[in-house]
Amino acid sequence: WGGKMNWFPTPEESKKFTVYGHPLEDPHTKASTVSKAIAGPHSVSTPVDNSCMDQSTVPPGGPKTFDCRRFVIESTDATWHAGGSWAKTEEAIHKYFAEDWQSVRAFGSIINGREGLASFMKEWLKGFPDVFIYVSDLFCEGNDDIGYKTTMPYVLTATNTGPSVYGPATGKKVKYHGLANCYIKKIDGRWQYTNEWDVPDMWSFLVQLNVSIDSLKHPTQDLMTIDECKPLFEWGGKMNWFPTPEESKKFTVYGHPLEDPHTKASTVSKAIAGPHSVSTPVDNSCMDQSTVPPGGPKTFDCRRFVIESTDATWHAGGSWAKTEEAIHKYFAEDWQSVRAFGSIINGREGLASFMKEWLKGFPDVFIYVSDLFCEGNDDIGYKTTMPYVLTATNTGPSVYGPATGKKSEIPWF
Repeated sequence: WGGKMNWFPTPEESKKFTVYGHPLEDPHTKASTVSKAIAGPHSVSTPVDNSCMDQSTVPPGGPKTFDCRRFVIESTDATWHAGGSWAKTEEAIHKYFAEDWQSVRAFGSIINGREGLASFMKEWLKGFPDVFIYVSDLFCEGNDDIGYKTTMPYVLTATNTGPSVYGPATGKKVKYHGLANCYIKKIDGRWQYTNEWDVPDMWSFLVQLNVSIDSLKHPTQDLMTIDECKPLFEWGGKMNWFPTPEESKKFTVYGHPLEDPHTKASTVSKAIAGPHSVSTPVDNSCMDQSTVPPGGPKTFDCRRFVIESTDATWHAGGSWAKTEEAIHKYFAEDWQSVRAFGSIINGREGLASFMKEWLKGFPDVFIYVSDLFCEGNDDIGYKTTMPYVLTATNTGPSVYGPATGKKSEIPWF
């Protein structure tokens, strides 16, 4: 709280990244309007659980007069949806982003500084001028004194009508989903973004452009449904931005096939299938109020539940019996999950099938909770989002082939 960004490479580590903007400087010697993480030795041993993150993610009390949601929506629209006017985009960048703003992104990229963002966006918009970012939900936690953490699930659509870093124009339409995690602070009397951790489904994006990075199978387009103006999770638990039973036939589904929500009795409130928007809207203003959490009693320790369930399910010390017990304890019978690579996990038994297969290939998996958002109340339930980094060693057979012995590290939400 206060804006210090951890889970960020040191200047030495950043040499392995593609950096937009000036090279990273030593935070010990650099004067900055943004409070950054002080570089130090990074942990290399796998911890036992995530209990250390329990209290560190709780937002402290303080005045809350800043309209954080309006800021996120307004800044997204002003920066990305300027109607082809670079002057308006550049003006928005200078208005909403701190001079030494930083962003960690997919494929080893860092955007360093406001001018680095301008360089990145000018390059991106040249290749994809009709880009639109659909805000699918929005979380804001913090206060006016220390600033606000935000996270925004989104779906991005665009057409590659110009040259880009990926090659000449292809005319191909792309669609992928991701999540942007940001911090906003008041600097010299103006609210501005100071940091970002953005994790899009870049593999889907590249496959759609026919940019081959591997022979591993991936859908030819992102399969995320667009439910314009509807939050990802409505208050009460209804899930939008979710495929219909017909659309789900394009996915890899773990568990039983998806059923028509009109005819299926369910303990979990799901999105009712209907016509999905195909025209690009002007902005995201329709999402402003729909993401605001309503008032109500808040006695449930949501953060403790998320951390406890993550540890119990994924870090059971190699005991499948403990993992299975945790799945039945923490997950509803008809729980559903939309995942990368066109996969759906349908039902608690589908999760058990998925995890048994995954743990066979990566038995030492550890999920580091890097932050945590909880919004809602005891009457209607809670929305949560959890940025994390997953580490694992491929010591057994998996859906990707025989054991390789390779270690993997994956940031995601």
